[in-house]
Amino acid sequence: MSQPQYYLEAEDSAPGDITAYPIDAWPCVVGRGSDCQLQLDFDRISRRHARFEMLGNGLQVTDLDSTNGTFVNHDRIDCPTEVHDGDTIHFADHAFQLRHRDPSGQTLASPEGQRIRGGTDTVIGFTASPTGFPVQAPEMFELLNDELVCATRQIMVSGRGTVLANALRARSTHPRLGADSATLIGLSEQLGEELRLSQMMRRIALQQADKANLQTDLFLTIHPAECEEPEVLIDDLKHQCQRYRHLVTIFELPFNALRSTPRGGKLPSRLKDLGVDICACELSADDDPAEIESPIAYVCISANHDPDRVERMIGQWRDIATIVIDDLDDRGLVDRFHQAGAALFRGPAIGPEREIGS
Repeated sequence: MSQPQYYLEAEDSAPGDITAYPIDAWPCVVGRGSDCQLQLDFDRISRRHARFEMLGNGLQVTDLDSTNGTFVNHDRIDCPTEVHDGDTIHFADHAFQLRHRDPSGQTLASPEGQRIRGGTDTVIGFTASPTGFPVQAPEMFELLNDELVCATRQIMVSGRGTVLANALRARSTHPRLGADSATLIGLSEQLGEELRLSQMMRRIALQQADKANLQTDLFLTIHPAECEEPEVLIDDLKHQCQRYRHLVTIFELPFNALRSTPRGGKLPSRLKDLGVDICACELSADDDPAEIESPIAYVCISANHDPDRVERMIGQWRDIATIVIDDLDDRGLVDRFHQAGAALFRGPAIGPEREIGS
């Protein structure tokens, strides 16, 4: 029996564009390169981006370490993935639907020298296009590739209001993507780019903090996804600590990554060997200090909990580490939490994120 004939149908095209792209060689490499079996010379697609291969009577696609990723039904793939008729496939932010026809159907002409034209409107936030893919994806990929961010700092004060530390973050400088650090992180999670964004934000924040000669303690965030690749994370932290050894850096990691249980993996022991200062964050009221293997210098407790619960959590952790209260939107709670044992405070009520140097 003859195999079905597969093709890619562009989901976002303008009148007059070629919309059907046949997959008629096996294996079929997709990319910008002239040696690709399916050449798509579009922005943000890598020279050799992905590869289609026959799998029995079906089809699978593999990302070829492309810069901006391959997505199947809006999930970024990192291993060969079986695909079926009707699946949505993105190469970077370019959307296609996989189709097949019976071998007796009409043969499609191979489109050459034509490109898909995407929309130009960018909606800030998390509104999605009709395909379900974030409409900010082109701008986000440009931001990542060209490192279009600037470092920000949010002051952290004592119970008396003295500035003792700064939380370093970053915001977009892309002309069509105005986004703070939280928005950038959320968008990167939708695109499977958390690791690249987090590493870039830390590196640029430290560069600009060093240039601005910030003398306070500096808190930097580790994304939970980074903790799933401890060797990569440790190498990155080691490099930054060696380069900026004159800066006082504290790295914020989720509590689950610091557990002595299997959920923590190898990371706790590696952090202990590295000797960096750690702030445990993303705590719940049920988390137990005895579960942490690595010594920690700080514990970050969110003020989004009920104030009575925050006080109980402070009491649970204050003999273990210095207490940081985050997300504080009521300055009137500072004195209450300070008396309970908290030492540092940050959040909208304390001060907004500002560019370093402002």
